[in-house]
Amino acid sequence: MNVRIKNILVCDDDSEIRDLVKDALQSYDRSFHIVEAVNGSDALAKCEFQRFDLIILDMRMPRKTGMEVIEALEKMPTKKKPRAVLVVSGNSDFKALENRDTQYLYFPKPFSTKELITAVIALTQPPASSGDAAA
Repeated sequence: MNVRIKNILVCDDDSEIRDLVKDALQSYDRSFHIVEAVNGSDALAKCEFQRFDLIILDMRMPRKTGMEVIEALEKMPTKKKPRAVLVVSGNSDFKALENRDTQYLYFPKPFSTKELITAVIALTQPPASSGDAAA
């Protein structure tokens, strides 16, 4: 069986949060390849060189907020855009994330690692092919 590596960018200025997320995901599934970004500018620089299946994105960071990262991602060519973004924040008002090309999911802080893993699994599943609907 061929296991597809899932590239995940964890973007948070808090190193403890990055470590928690990385450890939880890698202990659950070794096919998660985790890249870390320490702020929004760092995240965007990494997106220039690698396409991610998922970005786990804190909203309050120095050197570009999460919303600034999202706005920049939306302007990127499709081949560089992530499939999904998991927005992590203590603020739940994210109407601005509706009707965009990329799938966004709001995830409140604080969170349990079990809930995080469930969300990541859902967001990194391969898209259903049109042939699956007929079955």
